[in-house]
Amino acid sequence: MTATKLENLIGKSKDGTSSPFVRLELGRQRAETKVVSKNLNAKWEEHFIFGVVEREELTSSLRISVWDSHVGRSAFLGQASV
Repeated sequence: MTATKLENLIGKSKDGTSSPFVRLELGRQRAETKVVSKNLNAKWEEHFIFGVVEREELTSSLRISVWDSHVGRSAFLGQASV
């Protein structure tokens, strides 16, 4: 899995920006991209590998969620499953 870019994100912060990161989940496995500070058109070139070890993971969808990073708590921006 490669995280590349997101465009036209919602600005959740008071200044109208977001500091997004992507969370990837497959079964019990989880990975996150780095935070791109104050950017509504974030770009990454981060690669992730998920191993399929348990039966649950063979039938699980990959859940991709986008968050706005805040100190202490992140704000949900959206998600998709594939």
